[in-house]
Amino acid sequence: MQVVGGRLDLVPGEEKTEAVPGSWIHLPARLPHSVRAVEPGVMLLPGAGALPAA
Repeated sequence: MQVVGGRLDLVPGEEKTEAVPGSWIHLPARLPHSVRAVEPGVMLLPGAGALPAA
């Protein structure tokens, strides 16, 4: 995940970190995580691909 704008609280697994513009975060497949916007932001999910149809 790449943070383009804003500020995010990110918890990948058990570790809490703050993500700011320019941050890159690698999330392995199936890793439980949470993301909370501290302020409005934009993030990119490179390689996420298309989601399957419901």
